[in-house]
Amino acid sequence: MISDNRTNAERFLDAYAIIEHEMSVMARETKYIPFSQLLYKCAQRSWVISKNQQELREYNELRNAIVHLRDGDEEVIAQPTARVTRDIERIANLLRKSEKVLSYASKPVKTVSPGDSIQGAYTVMRNLDSSKVPVYSNGSFYGILQMENVCRWAMDGADPSLHVKDLIPSSKTHRVAFLKEDASIQDTMQAFDAALTHGAVLLAAVITENGSPREKPLGIITVQDLPKILDALM
Repeated sequence: MISDNRTNAERFLDAYAIIEHEMSVMARETKYIPFSQLLYKCAQRSWVISKNQQELREYNELRNAIVHLRDGDEEVIAQPTARVTRDIERIANLLRKSEKVLSYASKPVKTVSPGDSIQGAYTVMRNLDSSKVPVYSNGSFYGILQMENVCRWAMDGADPSLHVKDLIPSSKTHRVAFLKEDASIQDTMQAFDAALTHGAVLLAAVITENGSPREKPLGIITVQDLPKILDALM
């Protein structure tokens, strides 16, 4: 193991500088603006910033307490605790993490068509051990069939004249996010959180080349995949 002989203050300031740089890039700022303004801008764009903005406000104040400007030079006048140092380094590492969500997605994506039999769609879900399956029509996204839809159909008598399209409420098609192929795991968490902010729960995030519902699905992320994504982030 490589030893780190830096003091807590040095480690804290290095992590703070990384965070400030990453937020400047995120906010597309080429000129200096105060940390608090960067934080406000980036909290709207980054899941990591949004989830840690209270800590970052406190660390901004702490940074000013750690460093004193004397005769034009910065002088360290305090040492942060080990816990605080580890935490700001955690946030800095998260911001530098850019793993693509496609590596965590289920793929290849199995789909069904609106005119398929419900029994056939159920067989697909059972083979996938999944509670939902995307429905595509002529290469474009049509909706999501959920196991609860199939169960309701079965309990209502399993009418053989009905097809997949008859079980998909049109009001729920908007509960799917579409992400670009190069979307990061942070982008994915942002999409799920944004839906909650608007009072909805995403059924899935579908990954396509350009994030369009008219493109072939390359991977799919459901709520069941979120724990492993959170593990990767934390």
